[in-house]
Amino acid sequence: MNKLLIIYGVVLLLLASGVTASLSDNTTVYLTFDNDNLTGSTVVDLAGNYNATNTGTTTGETGIINQAFLWGSGDYVNFTSAATIIPTSTNPFTLSFWVYDDDADITTTRTIVALQQSSQFICYLWDNSGTDTLECGFRGGVQATRYVLPGGFHQSWNHMAIIYNGESKSNQDAYTVFINGAEPTKQTSGGIGGSAAYNTIGSQSGSASWNGKIDEFAIIDYNVSNDTVTQLYGDGSGWPWPFIDNSTTVLVTTHNAYTTNPISNFTGTITNRNNASHNYTFTANGTTATIVVTKEYDYTAYVEHPSYSISSANYYNFTANTTVENINFSLYSNNSLLINLYDADTETPITINMSIVISGNLSENTYYTNTSQLFVDNLQDGEYTVSIQSVDENEYALQTYDITVADRSTQTLNAYLSKATSPVTFTLIDFYSGSTIEGVSVTMSRIINDTLTLVSSKNTDITGRVQFQYRSDVKYYFTASKDGYASRSWELDPVTDSAYTVRLTRLITISEEPDFFGVSVYATPSLYYDNQTNNFTFTIASANGTLNAYQLNITYPSGGFKQFNGSNSYGEVFTYSFTINNSLFLDKVDISYWYDTVVDSPRSFTLLYDIVTSSAGSQTWSRQDFGADLPLLDRLMIGTIGTTIIGGAGALIGGLIGGSLMVLLGLSVMGFLGIIPWWASAISMFLGLLFIIGRGLR
Repeated sequence: MNKLLIIYGVVLLLLASGVTASLSDNTTVYLTFDNDNLTGSTVVDLAGNYNATNTGTTTGETGIINQAFLWGSGDYVNFTSAATIIPTSTNPFTLSFWVYDDDADITTTRTIVALQQSSQFICYLWDNSGTDTLECGFRGGVQATRYVLPGGFHQSWNHMAIIYNGESKSNQDAYTVFINGAEPTKQTSGGIGGSAAYNTIGSQSGSASWNGKIDEFAIIDYNVSNDTVTQLYGDGSGWPWPFIDNSTTVLVTTHNAYTTNPISNFTGTITNRNNASHNYTFTANGTTATIVVTKEYDYTAYVEHPSYSISSANYYNFTANTTVENINFSLYSNNSLLINLYDADTETPITINMSIVISGNLSENTYYTNTSQLFVDNLQDGEYTVSIQSVDENEYALQTYDITVADRSTQTLNAYLSKATSPVTFTLIDFYSGSTIEGVSVTMSRIINDTLTLVSSKNTDITGRVQFQYRSDVKYYFTASKDGYASRSWELDPVTDSAYTVRLTRLITISEEPDFFGVSVYATPSLYYDNQTNNFTFTIASANGTLNAYQLNITYPSGGFKQFNGSNSYGEVFTYSFTINNSLFLDKVDISYWYDTVVDSPRSFTLLYDIVTSSAGSQTWSRQDFGADLPLLDRLMIGTIGTTIIGGAGALIGGLIGGSLMVLLGLSVMGFLGIIPWWASAISMFLGLLFIIGRGLR
């Protein structure tokens, strides 16, 4: 009873304040089925007109709002004090209530309501040749209305609004049914026969009973609007008595952010950030969309249009705590670019005549503006260069910017332009080859309003050159980058020369002797920097199992030395990493190694690396003695035998002179391959030359 007194008190306060709840004023019956509104078997009508009597139903069940009644076989609630409880004759009315159907499908007639007028008005569910169907109308053979139950109806709460508009009872269109705020699929219906004089909810006076729960039953003495049906549904949570307006009408409009023209036929959503069951979708058929939402919730509104970009401007957060919420979105059209022009020194807008060229995607367009802004939209996806300068070239120098347009984007380019001066030229070259590099991206930035701000970005031309306009009293920051090279940054404070050369170092991965008899040896230098701690990795591998033994010797700045040994590395990979400390510009890393395979004698190599300001740089390496590990006497014997054979062959062909020349050639080859030491080769060759000269003089 306390709840009832509170509700009555709210109504009295509203009336006393001059606020009327028109829907409750026109409500003939309102049964909450709450425990607070139940006295014994009497079900209290909060509208104050027709109490009802409960026969057999289970009370105190969980309802859509507070409690509900549960019907089973033979249960019903009937009105006892009036023979006619709905408006008479052809006066319109609305029935509003919530039902929960415990059936998985309909196999027998389930009555929701049967109310007396000049003839009885009845609504029930039935199996229409395998289709679960709702039928409503007046008895006596006049036309009724018939609907197919929507999917998900069974075993869940559903709101029903059944509206009779006062037209001829024989006109099927005089009746409209909404389930959860939407009209389901209508079918052709015949009339409902028979006659009866009872007023019951949930059965036909004890027969064809409802199987499930019913809650918040109302009879309203006029045909309510669609908006009122939406309020009664309340996004699935209901609209409690006494129908104090708990809704906010949201009016959504959109316009072009640049032209301010209204946008029509947009779509969107309103998402409840507190309760996912209170979400809405909408489509504006004109320039405004109207959505009724439940009050006292936090929402996010979102709009989109296929011709307009998607960004943070498409979202708006609000709290529904007013009767009307007006939301106006400013959208930029697809792939749009807004260019703002500022003086780099004064940071004020530039309002003189400016030329802007946008080139890319095989097109080039020139625009002019004197309003400090330019808006361009509907650009194709791709890369563009924006070139900006004053029409009078003596005013503002040419600046260029590179932009990317894609995926319905919208972006703003704030261009800070400097007064025209002589340009500075940078030539980008390869650190080691000295050749110029085309296609290097070079950016120029400066401090504007305490922030490092991009002033211009360009790519080097076929000659490796790029030009920028500058002021002699400003500090500039530059960055150069290109795939395959280490990025480089530098500062000029101020720019003192008209031309500079910038060297970029190529990123190198070095391989030596790949897969020689199944052995791979390779080094991958890390980035080396002056006076830094640098890392170096060296790998020797024998995937084919042909490596018997190896040794690696590494000498590097500040007296560092490393030696690694290994053997029997069949099918294995050995990786050695070491650190080089206190390196200076162009210091050397000397690496020598040898390995022995099962099919060849030991082989020895030397590698020489520069430490430069970027990455591992130029390398010189030479093949050393093939037989470095053989004793000296053995090598001399091999050389003597080999030289004798070669010389003898030459003598057979060309006599003494031919034999001598072949001996000299053999000594040279043996010395180059390291089989005979160079000092021994040199002595033998000198003596051989004296012999040939002597023979020639004779």
